[in-house]
Amino acid sequence: MYQDKHKSHGFTLIELMLAMTFLSFILVFMALTLTQMIRTYDKGLTVKQINQAGRTVIEDIARSMRGQQSGQIVVSTVTDGRLCVGDIMYVWNPVYKGTQTSPAPNQTPDQYQFNTPTTPMTMARLKLANATNNCAFPAAPNVQSQDNYSLLSDRARVLWAGATPSADGRLVELTLVLGTYDITEQTNIKNNTLTSVFNTPTFTGGQPTCKSGSDGNYCAFSEFSTIVYLPNGE
Repeated sequence: MYQDKHKSHGFTLIELMLAMTFLSFILVFMALTLTQMIRTYDKGLTVKQINQAGRTVIEDIARSMRGQQSGQIVVSTVTDGRLCVGDIMYVWNPVYKGTQTSPAPNQTPDQYQFNTPTTPMTMARLKLANATNNCAFPAAPNVQSQDNYSLLSDRARVLWAGATPSADGRLVELTLVLGTYDITEQTNIKNNTLTSVFNTPTFTGGQPTCKSGSDGNYCAFSEFSTIVYLPNGE
């Protein structure tokens, strides 16, 4: 019997379908893994930025307070977004007022602003004309001044702040809860179309919560606390 030795053998339709299914599974798995890696990187970078900002700010305040007498430090206005240390004012637009365990949304989120350019203060360090005990906000401070400058970038803001002095005035406990803007707010900041620094995150019982979805990848909150000793406290 004659046999055709040149007869070719190919893949069957079922074999091709199985191969394509397996390849699709591999590609989907690789895409999901890459997406998760990017999300993890974005999250880690955001947390790092918040931690760096928090440490810098709280050390700046603590450094100003060291060596001051208790009468030169005004903490009664901290929940409103102002802390005065001699002739230095730290001012910010808090997202929440009240206590950390019972926060209330701030109804005047853009109350404190620079005048050149006109922008809400996320957090700034201002030089006052004179040391004052009432810690009143100065009229139209200029961000371009070497004595007045921002402490936080446009990616971070103060959710809540507290300052509690000890009974003898020798110690002051400082607490800051910093958080990020969500991705929509960041886009508006970049495009110079943000009209308010206020977009209420979930903040209950002292514990902030990131939003779900893509905003959560760029979301981070952290609490920073330190106790400052005042050697000249009264």
